[in-house]
Amino acid sequence: MRATRYIAITLAALLVSVAAADDPAKPAADPAEMAAWVKQLSANRFAQRELATQNLIDAGQAAIEPVVQAVYGNEPEAVDRSLHVLRQLGLSDDEAVEDAARAALERLAASDDRRASLRAKNTMDYLNELRQDRAIAMLRKLGGTVDESTVNQFIGAWHITTRYHVTIDENWKGEVKGLKYIRWLPTLQMVTFRGKQVDDQWLESIAGLRNLDIIEINRTSVSDAGMGHVATVVGLETLLVKYSPVTDDSVKHFKQIPLGADLKLYGTEITPEGAEDIERIAGVTLDYRRGGFLGVGCTQTEAGCTISQIHPDSAAQAADVRVGDIITEYGGKPVPDFEALTKLIGENAAGDNVQVKLRRGEEELTKELTLGEWD
Repeated sequence: MRATRYIAITLAALLVSVAAADDPAKPAADPAEMAAWVKQLSANRFAQRELATQNLIDAGQAAIEPVVQAVYGNEPEAVDRSLHVLRQLGLSDDEAVEDAARAALERLAASDDRRASLRAKNTMDYLNELRQDRAIAMLRKLGGTVDESTVNQFIGAWHITTRYHVTIDENWKGEVKGLKYIRWLPTLQMVTFRGKQVDDQWLESIAGLRNLDIIEINRTSVSDAGMGHVATVVGLETLLVKYSPVTDDSVKHFKQIPLGADLKLYGTEITPEGAEDIERIAGVTLDYRRGGFLGVGCTQTEAGCTISQIHPDSAAQAADVRVGDIITEYGGKPVPDFEALTKLIGENAAGDNVQVKLRRGEEELTKELTLGEWD
């Protein structure tokens, strides 16, 4: 019954909204007029209730506090309509109005009035679902990619949760303003920013987010100031920064990253000395590489570090390194295993020339390679 009432209110309000769109702009309502509209939410005449509802929605942020007080009242119709007004304002394109409506609902949800609290929580759940669907549609429309995955989580009981990975790259047409939709995904797991157009201001879109596990910043113009925004993400588990102009000045920001986080820095401007400072940060695991990429995977055999995979279009492929070759030396240093090889490659930048010695059957080979970049 209540759901039917919500639908009726929504459809009727939309009809009033369409009709009102043809009217000239009205001056802002004064407090007395607002109070009258709130009172009319429970008027005997349906048309009067509809008009009052739409007038309050049109009033925007100024209507929020008056309708909040109506939620605490004893008129069921006025309560339903007040919550509808807050829902509509919570979907506003005006960020100030949107934020104020959501803050009002959060206050109601935390109140001692159990009835008002429950209704506000239900309204927020409804609003979050609508906002999430709208956010996914808008992010895709503006050129972003939204990938979905489901996980089975135990939170008092088992729940199937959908989590999202948003990618913002060279296809993005929404500029900085459109990034606000990222914040509308309550189960956002990962965000990838890719491309030189991405700068520090873009990372403000994720500042302070909760439940965001992974951030990838790849070939961007993001600098140390951007790392300040990243450091405010609550619960961050992995930060991957590739080929972006982040320097040793970011160390102070990395100290704010949650304990237990993995920090991967490939091809940045952070020096080996800066990396040593990061390694001294308690609870942070660092994978620091200057950015060179050879393009092999190895398996440890009795013969040594045996190549089991060659990445397409890599330095290794260009030099005719083959699966089954055994790497014996890299840059004049012995290679006992893949871990040692990885560490040696990590000391080189993309574009560096290195000499690699291989054993192929009974043949000893020497390859001159120019290292590439990580994807």
